[in-house]
Formats: sequence, structure tokens, C-alpha cells
Amino acid sequence: MSALAHNDIDLWKKSKQETKKLADKIINRIDEIIKYIHKISKIKIYTWYFYGAGEGSIGEIKINDTYVSVEKEFNNNRSEYLISYKKSTIDIVESFPVEWLYDDSYKKIIEDGRKSYLEKEKSKELKRKENNKNKEQKLKKVKSKLTKEELRLLGIKI
Repeated sequence: MSALAHNDIDLWKKSKQETKKLADKIINRIDEIIKYIHKISKIKIYTWYFYGAGEGSIGEIKINDTYVSVEKEFNNNRSEYLISYKKSTIDIVESFPVEWLYDDSYKKIIEDGRKSYLEKEKSKELKRKENNKNKEQKLKKVKSKLTKEELRLLGIKI
């Protein structure tokens, strides 16, 4: 192996400094998004860190092609915060889409996604109530056609 060039150590140090600056920038952006999610969801957290972090450490950045996932410590029971996003329903409490790191419209995406999710849930609930009402009406109609003895045999209170 050949000897190092005079500037190899300086380049290495500079590279580490640039990597640290970029990591800080990424972590600050993740922190901004996490704080917004928890502000809007009203789910309180003590802290967050990357999976596998040592005690008192945020750990090393771990981001896959799809989601940014972190561990969180909550000061209340963990709950979910569901939103509609790209034709799916996702829970953004412990992870969020990686593209939000590059897109400043994530707040609007979250707000619109939550509104859409709640509207879908309300619609499902109305359909469920309507189905239950229809079932009750059908059951009442069927009961009216049975004799008292038939109702008793079926275990239906008169």
C-alpha cells in the first residue's frame, strides 16, 4: 500500500464535517415533521430516536425508499393518527412518507388526508347504521309473521 497524500487527512476531516452538516439538516427536517404531526394529532411525545439508538442518543439516520420510521416515547397511551394518502389509509404517528422530507406541502397533505379519512369513516358509520336499521326492520317484519310459540322456540323474547 502506498503512502497517503498530504491532503488525504484534511479531505477526510472535511468529508466528516460535511456529512455531519447534512445529517443535522436531515434530522432537523424529520424533527419539524414529527413535531407538526404531534401538534395536529394532539399526541404528546417525550422524545424520538431512530431504531437501535443507544441510551441518550438519537442514533443513526435510517430512511428507506418509502417511509421515515422512528421510535417515540409517549406521555400518554399510544394512539394512532390515520390519514388518507395516495388511495390508502396510513398511520403517521411512528412513520411518514419519505417524500415529505422534500415537500413543504406536507402540512396540507396531512390536513387534507385527515379530513378525507374522517369523511370516509363518517360515511362508513352512516352506511353501517343504515344497514343495522334495515336489518332491524327486516327482523321486525319476520317476527310479525311468526306465532308466539315459534318466537319462544327460537328464543326470542316476546
